Amino acid sequence: GPALPTAAMVAPFRRFARSYHFASPAYHAAFSPRVAVDTAPIRAAALAAHGRLVAETSPSGGPASWHASPMVSLLGGKRLEGGERVLTVDAFGATNGAQLLASTDEMEALLRQIEGPAAPRADLRPAIRRLEARLLEQRAGEMIAAQLVDFGKQDGVTEFEEAHQANPVEMRLNDDMWEAEAAGEIVIPRRPVLVPCVSNFSHFLDLCRKTLRCLELGIPVVVLSRSHTAQYPFRWAQLLADELAAERVDPTLFT
Repeated sequence: GPALPTAAMVAPFRRFARSYHFASPAYHAAFSPRVAVDTAPIRAAALAAHGRLVAETSPSGGPASWHASPMVSLLGGKRLEGGERVLTVDAFGATNGAQLLASTDEMEALLRQIEGPAAPRADLRPAIRRLEARLLEQRAGEMIAAQLVDFGKQDGVTEFEEAHQANPVEMRLNDDMWEAEAAGEIVIPRRPVLVPCVSNFSHFLDLCRKTLRCLELGIPVVVLSRSHTAQYPFRWAQLLADELAAERVDPTLFT
């Protein structure tokens, strides 16, 4: 009869049980306990911040501060301000601020960062989670207001509520991945991750789920701009860059 398979033949097909795999018991356990969120303070902060942005409306369109402090590329914790100044537009094509495009030299520096070597393994979970808590608890109002002015979004409050509920789940899954890597079960690539921003849920999807969850495992992140509704993602990116500096996190991890 046919020869029985040897151990060497079977080895490539062995199954490994990892706690963060979809539908596993540990994966299911990561969803508990549920976080209760009081949205009233978030809504009040958003309304107050929106009033302030509307009050500073520029004759050129959009908040005056978005013209005075234009969008720029951020590299190594520094603003790149050597390029051409252009106007930005909101979701309806109306002017709402300004942007300084990267110069040729600045673009080459950005490409060197993106194409550079992988980052060393670093456990940044404590620092990233501290600054994330500050952003969600202390800066939610101004971020929602910027989103509303730029995109016309009507329910940024629910987005932050969902972020408060989903982030702990994804942190637990990241904890499992970190432990699996430490045990030699997996290797987490640490080449720069590209984050193209969405137009609507950028605070939860782009800031929390993509950027912060990568950064806390030491993975460099490059956030990409948009042709419109780019102002409010840039505003959270600037806030994040400031928070990373406050936590003394390597600024080259965020571009």
